[in-house]
Amino acid sequence: MGNTKLIFLFFCVFLITSCTGNLDKSEIQTTTSTILEASNSRPLTDVTFEVTPERITRGKYLAEGLYCLTCHTERDTTQVGWPPIMEKQFSGALRFETDSTYLYAPNLTPDIETGIGSFSDDMLSRAIREGVGHDGRRLVPPGLGGMPVGSFRNLTDEDLASIIVYLRSIPPIKNKLPSRNIGNALEENLKERWHPNITGLEDPDFSDPVGRGKYLISLTDCNGCHTGWYGRNPGVFGGGLQFGDEDKNIASPNISSDPTGIGNWTAEGFIDIIRTGKNGLLDPAMPWISYRNLTDEDLTYIYLALKESQPVRHFVLNGAEPTYCEICETEHGMGVANHLEPIQSFQNDFMIPIDYAGRYVNQIFEADTIEFTIANNKLIMEDFEFIPVSESDFVADRFFAPIHFSRDGSGKVVDFYYQAYMRGVYKKLE
Repeated sequence: MGNTKLIFLFFCVFLITSCTGNLDKSEIQTTTSTILEASNSRPLTDVTFEVTPERITRGKYLAEGLYCLTCHTERDTTQVGWPPIMEKQFSGALRFETDSTYLYAPNLTPDIETGIGSFSDDMLSRAIREGVGHDGRRLVPPGLGGMPVGSFRNLTDEDLASIIVYLRSIPPIKNKLPSRNIGNALEENLKERWHPNITGLEDPDFSDPVGRGKYLISLTDCNGCHTGWYGRNPGVFGGGLQFGDEDKNIASPNISSDPTGIGNWTAEGFIDIIRTGKNGLLDPAMPWISYRNLTDEDLTYIYLALKESQPVRHFVLNGAEPTYCEICETEHGMGVANHLEPIQSFQNDFMIPIDYAGRYVNQIFEADTIEFTIANNKLIMEDFEFIPVSESDFVADRFFAPIHFSRDGSGKVVDFYYQAYMRGVYKKLE
């Protein structure tokens, strides 16, 4: 059955973030911008979150330990790591600006006139996890400096409620910010995007340290920055994504479990790098200034989850002379040390059971399926070539994550998922 074509239709868990890579920034170089209401967002409800001291404490921890604070607060660019100016915390900040466009992270303080004081809890809920603003507009995606809904949609209901309750508890700051001006082409693009349906998902198993680490990784979006998108994708957490100005030539490091990543690191060493920003050497593109607010326990969970990730052999060293890398097809420090390795071959009896043929959807999303075909032990999607790296995992050049097929003791496939570090449940359509 190795040559039998089976068609799988399912949603891409990382769709929102990955789509930003397909947006040509020239689309936003325009002098006008009419903000459009999203054509397919869900209606608001009257949900109200109970205020408790526990939720305020948890919400403060998450808002400061993730990157809510650093995105929605002006930062002191004269200091190492560009720390947020705490006197202006959560009062909004410029995210990007060109000659004709601009985008501000909004004021999240409970000020009635210029902040979130007049917004309902579900307005905030929908914005944080679904990327739809209080007025029904689609929020700008993270690749263009916008809302990281691809990460925050993974928040549990309780953590989401805690963040909202906490934001309502902080002092209001009056700071009126301009409405966004991103250009009509991008506004039209955003209007038609689907919102993620996050209902019916089970909470992560927080009793398992690795499971808790995967949850935290899904919120901090380690995979979004440490997985290459330009040229060839070396693999999840394999690094190589370029940041900043071309003259900086900064690439995200490899943080996979391979020895070229963090395979030989200790938990103590990992925590020290996050706490100190590698003694201040890390570029502000890495939001360690936020992550240093996480507890040692949570940072250890992240470390343990990364140690369980698929190893990716990819040398990346910022500060060294940039050289061409065959693996990610970009230039970065120690690029010349990388060489393509032969693809592992598999026996002809590698198969997916016939009952897995058909159409699948991811319950997070309601539309925008992606079609895969199994043929000759490869999965083909347009110009992507999916290659088996084990009897259960497929990866692809320039694609985000391996598809993993779970097998029982007899070797039969019983389930599959797209990305272990993002929440999602697949179901078959009859």
